[in-house]
Amino acid sequence: MNEIPQDLDWVKARAACSLVEVFQKLKADIRVDVDDRNSARPPEARYKFSVANRGNSITVYSDGYPPMKSVVFTLATDRISVADGDGEAMFEIALTLNDEGRCKPKIGGKEYEFWQVRRKALEKLFFEFYPITP
Repeated sequence: MNEIPQDLDWVKARAACSLVEVFQKLKADIRVDVDDRNSARPPEARYKFSVANRGNSITVYSDGYPPMKSVVFTLATDRISVADGDGEAMFEIALTLNDEGRCKPKIGGKEYEFWQVRRKALEKLFFEFYPITP
């Protein structure tokens, strides 16, 4: 269990825990995830994964066969929304500065690590629609 800091400049920590900052971190981390997943493709794979940035959204999509699937992360004023390529909502991300002084994403009131949020959004796309083995 993490220790609660005895002294924390919580105002600065909370200011750094903004949706804009977290969205930028998410964008960078998603690029790494996509690169890692592409390197795990079988040699005969007829698909690859890509990232498109459009203003306040990040789209992770498959390119090739089988037909394209995608996940879209959209930055709003008070949350980051995650939806599939058909626009069906998957979940929404809020932020909190928790009691240990860490900036954490929250989904449905529960705190997560950032990698868990990315897995929650991308696992089906990466491993169910496009399994590693052909």
